[in-house]
Amino acid sequence: KAQHPKIVNGIIDNAWVVQKAREKCEVLTERGRTVYYANVPDIGTNVEITSKGLTHGFARPTDRNSNGSTPNAITNARVIMAIPQILKNSIEVNRSQRGSNIDVPYTHVLIGTAALEGSNGTLEHYVVRSMVQERKNQDPVLVEANILGKLTSVNAKKIDSPTTQVGENTVALVD
Repeated sequence: KAQHPKIVNGIIDNAWVVQKAREKCEVLTERGRTVYYANVPDIGTNVEITSKGLTHGFARPTDRNSNGSTPNAITNARVIMAIPQILKNSIEVNRSQRGSNIDVPYTHVLIGTAALEGSNGTLEHYVVRSMVQERKNQDPVLVEANILGKLTSVNAKKIDSPTTQVGENTVALVD
């Protein structure tokens, strides 16, 4: 059965969603601090999963309709509850380097998918963008994860160079 976020007084309980996501994370306790993380093989490191990084994606005020409702919030929250598995299977599609004299030298942009059970019991697939920042003298941290849209089809071809033109509406996967 599909898991849905806890709703309190008509509002998603962010703390409950974070708790459910963290239950699926790896845990490391060191020097009295508990760190929740997920391994991201495509960038070759573990990524710290923070409350702020988890809730940033589904609590966006830009998702509000003119009547104040947030139609994507429940779907986004359901995705967030599965973020460790999504990150594990995500691929890096972009990395920005901001220079050597700042606290955040790299930001990784990852794309993954989430399969959620729809109201009729069939799986619905969503494209999920995650942003991970590498910080000086700290573990990389998830700063945002959100749904870009419903996935209806995928056309992928493995190529040798990310600059190769493959075709319209085609995703190029580089090994």
